[in-house]
Amino acid sequence: MVDILVNEKDVEVFLSKQRDKCKIGDLVEIVILERVLEELPHIASKYGFSIIDGENLEGEMIKIKLEFRHQLFS
Repeated sequence: MVDILVNEKDVEVFLSKQRDKCKIGDLVEIVILERVLEELPHIASKYGFSIIDGENLEGEMIKIKLEFRHQLFS
């Protein structure tokens, strides 16, 4: 199931939860609104994810595929 995230806070909360469940190499798909796209690379890298693919959908939505690349230690 693909999650639809409408703002930067939604993306941060979702990736924070996914980070705790993922192993290196796991893929995660999300759907974001176009207005979130500019901040996505920064947010994704903050939680150890890299953007590996994207696809324009209807309206202002974009499907993004992320790969968990590294575990960050705080």
